[in-house]
Formats: sequence, structure tokens, C-alpha cells
Amino acid sequence: MATFPEQCEVVFRPRYGRRWKTACAADLGISRATLYRYLDDPSGVPDDVLAALTSLAAPVRPVLDDHGMVVLAASALVAVQREIDTHGFLRTPYPQAVRRTFDVGAARNLAEERSQPWPTDLRSLAELAALPLGLWAGDMAWDHDEVFAEVLLVENGEVTPECRELAAGGRDPEQEMIERDGYDALRAACARMGDGDAFYTEWRRCVVARPVLSTISEAATAVPGLTDLEDWTGFVHRFYDVVPESLAFGDHVRTCTVSGTLLRRARKGYHTESRDPAAITAAVEGRHGTKPFRPRQTLHLKRAFRAFWCHPGVAELALARGLESLGWQVALWPRRDRVDVEAVSPGGRRIAVDVKDHLSPVGLAKRFEGFKEYEATHECFVVVPDYVVAADRRFGERFENLRRSHGKPAVALRTVSALLREAEERA
Repeated sequence: MATFPEQCEVVFRPRYGRRWKTACAADLGISRATLYRYLDDPSGVPDDVLAALTSLAAPVRPVLDDHGMVVLAASALVAVQREIDTHGFLRTPYPQAVRRTFDVGAARNLAEERSQPWPTDLRSLAELAALPLGLWAGDMAWDHDEVFAEVLLVENGEVTPECRELAAGGRDPEQEMIERDGYDALRAACARMGDGDAFYTEWRRCVVARPVLSTISEAATAVPGLTDLEDWTGFVHRFYDVVPESLAFGDHVRTCTVSGTLLRRARKGYHTESRDPAAITAAVEGRHGTKPFRPRQTLHLKRAFRAFWCHPGVAELALARGLESLGWQVALWPRRDRVDVEAVSPGGRRIAVDVKDHLSPVGLAKRFEGFKEYEATHECFVVVPDYVVAADRRFGERFENLRRSHGKPAVALRTVSALLREAEERA
């Protein structure tokens, strides 16, 4: 049971901030001096004051249900990750999502007895985020497909894709990225170009191949037409953030050998965001690439674009190179990303591919809407990196079953290597 000072702070601080004690004294009908005396020695609080505080704390029904609390905690973690990505550390005051998580968590803890209290500070938030969700999230009735019970919200010092999915409140986190970040600017730039489709493809290639830019001029060299934009530096900054000095190693930064994204120091070797076992092994063993570091000039691709464009893009480029080596004509992100890969074999076979870097088939099965105009003219495939199926041999079976359970049409699923073998056998 919370003490009198704790109850007072929970009821009044969220609404009044630093002036909460003044508001508390007024609402309880006592002077500030009397309130301070009761806060110092709660044993002397009269029954009528306790009754007034209980009344002010009502209703005791939670502000948010258990699912709402999980979404709130996930949102707080994403906000913390964004601060660290941008500044290299968590600044004060904390982001609003973090403060609200702690305030509502304190209110929930007062209103109920729980074996695992809701987080009220960074330490408790981090501790819970490192545990499987089913151990602390309370009522999991919202998890209809029973896939989130074993999920961690933070793993290896990074928020997980599942954490981002929960923070998006059921919306597609990739769609959130498209709506809120640089995608609108990219579409607008393409509309002003003589060949907007070509510019789109070259920019996407830059984002995948160059997640770290030593200076912004590297992008200008890589992407024809970029400097023709009226505010081309502003355009680049829609996609890239300045690398904090805390992530540098003297005069250089260290990069993943597979994805090219920044590595972070770890207890053993380095930590990479890539989920490819080859990348993880190289990072742990201390193997890395390097890029020159210039304070306030070196740029790193924003996290959302790393997650949904850069990391899947590694597999997209590998698939494109493999098909080209077999003599196929290949177009990457044609017609401004109607699909990821469109290819025609020497014998005239046409395929359309969307590459997805999902470790779990749940979100992929639920959200993938099909190939639309390509279905009548192309063989269509959803392709995942080989390591996805290596980690879960039932991935394809679960994907198909989930598609059926959601009333979605069947979709052909392949790994990169399986589709390349098929392309070689049936050109």
C-alpha cells in the first residue's frame, strides 16, 4: 500500500508539475505548512484528510488497460531510442511518452497489487523490456495470434521490431515511417524531376549502399540530380541524422561488414543492428569496416529507414545481382517502389518480388496486401533472407496458415537462395 506522500505525489504531480504541493494543500483544505508536516510524518495525518485524498484519487479504475500500458511502454522505449540515436544520450526532461509511462504506471501500481509492478523509472522500464512480454504484461487477451508472449521489447541494447510494432498501436510501422518522415519529400522531388523514376531508384540505392555518409557531399556524388533540388541538403537530412561524437572511434566510425550501418561498442566486440548471423558473428569477433568521421558532418541513416529500407535492401541487392549474373534483366524499385524487384529472364519469364526482413511471419502475413497490377502479368513472390528461414524452419508453413486465418489470398514465399535456384532452373 502506498504511503501518504506517495499517494499525494501520484495524484497531483502529473496534473500540476512542480506546483503539485500547492495544489495538493488547496484540494485537501490544509495549509502548505501543514502539508509539509504530514509529508515528513505521515503517522499524524487525520482521518478526514486521508478520506479527502482517497476521494481525489478516485476512480481507482486504471487509466489504461493492460494492453494500453504495453503500448505506452513500447512508445516510451522507442522515444528513448530516438533520443540516443540523435544525441548519443538521453536528455532531460525526458520525452513526453516516457514521462506519461511513468506517471500512469505509478497510478496503476497504487490502484492494484501486481507481482510485477508497472515501470515508474528508467531502470524498471529497462528491466521489464528485457523480459518476455508474457511475464509482465498482465492480460494478454489482445494477443489473438499468441505470438507476443515470448517477445522482448529491448534486445542487445536496441528496441526490437516488435517493440516498434506495438508502439505503432496496431498500425504498420513502415507506413508510419512513410507518412511521417522523408518519403513525402522523396515523392515530391521525383515529381519535379525529368525522370523521377530513375531518381527514386538511385536514391534508394544510396540509402541501402551508404547508410553512413562521411560528409553530405558523398550523397551528392552518388545520386545524379540530387544537387538540382532546391534544398538538396535539407532533403538529405530528412533521411540522415548527424552521428553523435559518442559513437565515433577517434577519427573514424566502425561499420557492419554486411549492412554498412554503424557498430556500437559491446562487452565483447561490437553490436550490429543487422539480424544476419554472418553480420553478428563478424561484429562479436571484432571485424568491421571503417568510414572517416568528421564532427557534425558525418551522417547516419535514420533508424526507420535503416529498419525498413537498408536492412531489407541488402537482400534486394543480393537478389538483383544474382539474377543479373544469370542473364536476367532486372529493375530495382520500379515505378517508385511498386515492387522491390522486377525481372525478365532470357526466355521471357517475368517475376515481381517484394523482399521482407521479418523474423516473425505474423506481421508479414497480416499486412502484406498482394501484388495488385503485377498478378496478371508476372509470377509474384514474397522473398525473405535465408537466415529468416534458417532460424524458423516452419516460417513458410506458419505464414501460409496465418494468411488463411486472416482471410488473405495465398502468396508464394521464397528465400533469396531458393528463388535464385529456381531462376537458374527455369529461365
